[in-house]
Amino acid sequence: MQKFKRVFKKYFSLVLILAVGVIFWGASGLFYYYFSSPSEEFVKYFENYEPYKETAATYRNRPPMTEKILSLKEKTARVPILVYHTIKPYEFASSKKDYAFNVPPRTFEKQMKYLKNKKYNSISMAMLDNFFEKGTSLPKNPVVITFDDGWETQYTRALPILKKYGFAATFYIITGDIGEKNFLNWEQVRNLAGAGMEIGGHTKSHPFLTDVDDDKLTEEVGEGKEIIEKNIGQAINTFAYPYGRYDDRVVSAVSSAGYKIARTTDAGSEQSLAEIFVLRGDLIFNNMDGLEKAVGK
Repeated sequence: MQKFKRVFKKYFSLVLILAVGVIFWGASGLFYYYFSSPSEEFVKYFENYEPYKETAATYRNRPPMTEKILSLKEKTARVPILVYHTIKPYEFASSKKDYAFNVPPRTFEKQMKYLKNKKYNSISMAMLDNFFEKGTSLPKNPVVITFDDGWETQYTRALPILKKYGFAATFYIITGDIGEKNFLNWEQVRNLAGAGMEIGGHTKSHPFLTDVDDDKLTEEVGEGKEIIEKNIGQAINTFAYPYGRYDDRVVSAVSSAGYKIARTTDAGSEQSLAEIFVLRGDLIFNNMDGLEKAVGK
């Protein structure tokens, strides 16, 4: 006991300094989060953005499947499409965007374990396309797990967890960011494809496609597709809209580029052949409630 008291007294100052440092570190991070200005892209994504008020029917969280589609008796299926971004522990002075779009590895594994326990079977967007276009069957309780942007943590953090639970996923790549800091490199993209993961297009530079002119739209969508195909040595058929933004002109460009199926971030799990280029996807965050709501179990 005396020895413990001597050691405690000797190192008390050091422990106190460390404790104060930890408290200051946490407080500084929260201060940064609450008082830093969000990026323009973040504001456009989460707040009302004027250009999209005119196209409410194609705005994320659009109404449930329309009566028009149901009246046509189009082929439909209930397939949750989950949308992830970064998978990493929160870092000091994380931005609002980091907090919004990041899922820590521990939570991500908990979510994958939940899907496994509920007997969900992961499918690719290509399998969903074949279901609608060719009539091939889907497994019981299908789910599509997708990742946007091509962040490196999707490879280093998410992939091992996906493998652990026997899930495949679709990775939507921004070609202009490949090889940049915190993003995948082409070897990792090829490794994902070699591991049975599906690779999809997410443009060259991740712009608001509804804001660019026709030439830029064609470049972003078409050339982005060609770059991925050249680097992984196989065709890609699925696309995800940056920021979930799209309109008729953008959808037409995606179709013309040779894509067969595309995903939005409009909430909902009811998918339809009539909406094959605007399939619904639920953004998944750092909680279980959102996941459980998205899959409906």
